[in-house]
Amino acid sequence: MSEQQLFGSPQRFWPTGEVAPLRRRPPPSLADFRDFIVLTELRSPRWYGPVLLAGLAVFCALYSFAPYGGELLSTDARRFALWALGAGFAVAAVAVLLWDFRTRANSQIRAHERFLEYGIVAHAYKTGLNVDDESFLPAWVLIDAEVADEQAARLHAAFDAWLNAVLEDEKLRSQVRTMFHAKDGLVASETLFGPEAAGGFLAGPYKSGHWRGLLPKGNGVPLPRAEGGAWRTFTVFDPEPSDELQPTVGTGD
Repeated sequence: MSEQQLFGSPQRFWPTGEVAPLRRRPPPSLADFRDFIVLTELRSPRWYGPVLLAGLAVFCALYSFAPYGGELLSTDARRFALWALGAGFAVAAVAVLLWDFRTRANSQIRAHERFLEYGIVAHAYKTGLNVDDESFLPAWVLIDAEVADEQAARLHAAFDAWLNAVLEDEKLRSQVRTMFHAKDGLVASETLFGPEAAGGFLAGPYKSGHWRGLLPKGNGVPLPRAEGGAWRTFTVFDPEPSDELQPTVGTGD
């Protein structure tokens, strides 16, 4: 069975006639390094890792005083083990913070240089496709903000029709979820609809937002995603938030 058959033959949903125009906002400019720093999130906030580790250290210290009736360790031995573990978490918190201070700036500079050469800013559309086995975490459709309006409309229409078909078939949903995870959560539209369907991705899940950035991994010339190139997505904040609702794709309606 071919890859496209595993996805439910999505190429049959590529529109060949006229499609309704897609309303699109101009993308935020990330050409200036300062704007790139302010509007993107390539790493978690600096405090996130250290605070998590420090919290574990505090938990170990407090838990060491909890009543203990076990037989494997004496009370003193258990307390010493928890204090040692807590100290390890505390040291790790400091180490992570220092590492972040040393590497974040250079990492941002390299990422911006690579973004200027290969990066993509994409419109993000929430879908009704759940890609998690336990809770509801929806996939997103990303459409390159630089593609022509007609191509963007065709991509939106193709994803919408295909995902609606997927949502109606439980077996197909399972196949798509499996293939989605096999591709590290990023599937190029060419893989689904054929070579004429460049400019779109099935991605996610992540927190809601109008924009998403894509950046090739590694340092060399990236392969197109449809040819096996490894890409990562990252948050792009909206410099001009709008109350206008972002249209969804493939919600089963």
